Amino acid sequence: MRAYSDNPDLVAARAAELFDAGAGRVDFGPPLGLDGPLGGLDLLARRVLPALH
Repeated sequence: MRAYSDNPDLVAARAAELFDAGAGRVDFGPPLGLDGPLGGLDLLARRVLPALH
């Protein structure tokens, strides 16, 4: 298991590296950012997940 915390672009890049290395899934879980869970979920939805599509 690995954990990453940084800006959304870096999180997306790290997740992409895991998929490229053969990972079947990447889980995103708490804590989800300094602004609370809704702020973190918003960043995942707007910045991280679209970069992985």
